[in-house]
Amino acid sequence: MSKVTNIILTSSVIENEEFVIKEIEKFILRGNSLKIVSINNKTLPEGWYGGSKHFESNVFIGAYNYLDIKSFINHLKIIKWKDPECVQLFYLEEDDYRFKMISLFE
Repeated sequence: MSKVTNIILTSSVIENEEFVIKEIEKFILRGNSLKIVSINNKTLPEGWYGGSKHFESNVFIGAYNYLDIKSFINHLKIIKWKDPECVQLFYLEEDDYRFKMISLFE
């Protein structure tokens, strides 16, 4: 049995993607660090997401089994963001019909 949570995390382009990924991976999920991928990951084809332009924000994605969303949100809040008011989390839990959106810092 599983309980999947899909997440999309967005932030300003002034954030260093590598720093953000390292900080997010400090979150421990079921004994392992939480792995997340930037849409700019070098293993993905450039511009794979469609359109004629590149994204003007950082976008990170992942799908996780048994993610404690409240603990994850608390973890995101302790990261030293350069532009915290631009950080948003979209998440869809297994039985939801649409994503929920949270602006981490209002």
